Order: sequence, then C-alpha cells, then structure tokens
Amino acid sequence: MRRAALTDLVSGTPFCPSRLARSPTVACRRLRGMEAPAISAQELAMDWDEYKRRCEEPGTFSRWMLEQTRELLEQAEARELASKISLSLGATPLTKPADHRAGGATDMFELDLVLTDARAVMQWMRHAVEQDWTTSGTLARGLGGFVEAWVEYVTWKAHH
Repeated sequence: MRRAALTDLVSGTPFCPSRLARSPTVACRRLRGMEAPAISAQELAMDWDEYKRRCEEPGTFSRWMLEQTRELLEQAEARELASKISLSLGATPLTKPADHRAGGATDMFELDLVLTDARAVMQWMRHAVEQDWTTSGTLARGLGGFVEAWVEYVTWKAHH
C-alpha cells in the first residue's frame, strides 16, 4: 500500500506533488526532508504589478484598517466579530515585492469573512460613523473611508 501512495497508479512511475524538481527522485527526497529546495526571498517576492492588483481588490485590507476596525468592534462589544478580525490579522499577509521598503504596518491581508459577518461589520462601521466614534489611529482623521471600504467588501463578497 505504501508503494501505491508513492506511485502513479496509471503509469507506475514515482509520483510526487513537487513539479519543480528535475526528477521524481529529487522531488521525493525533498518531500522527505532529505534535500531542502533552495528558494531565495527574491523568488518568493511578488512583482509590483501583481502586488498592486491584489492590494486594490475589495477583499484586501491593510493591517491598519483591520486593527482600527477591530478596535471599533471592541468598543461596540461585538467581541465575536472583533475576534474574527483578529484571526485575519494573524494570517500571513500578502508577500511584498522584494524592493518594498515599508514595514509590517503596511501589511495587506486578503480577508475571507462569511457574508453575514461582513454585513455585520459594515453595519457596525455605519453605526460608529453615526455616533462619531474614533479609535487610537483615527482621532485626528476620523472614520472617513471605513463605511465605503466595508460596503465595497460586502458587495464584492456577495458576488464571489
């Protein structure tokens, strides 16, 4: 049975999910940890055009926006929603281009809330604006753009 798991059942040739290796033997060694593939940070980095495209999608939020949203949800005592935003912040941010100079404050995250949660966050953002709430990061600037960002996300999420 172990052999079947490592062999293509149709052709009988060794199977390995790593398509980057030049031979099945090298690929399987890599999987077993015998040989770690050498991948540089440059190879992992995203190019600028792709990074900009993904950052502009309605499902992508900055670390700052998510942190401020979480703070507003905590003020509203919407702890479950705040927790879901915290989970999103704990995810891996988009890989930045190699020559990106900003730090973690500029991280971007692809959000994946269920539609009902996204709608609830949007409603809380509307309420926060109506009540003139602020956060540690919005005292000087206000909540301009918060409702719009969440409306855009909800609309996008409803179609995806």
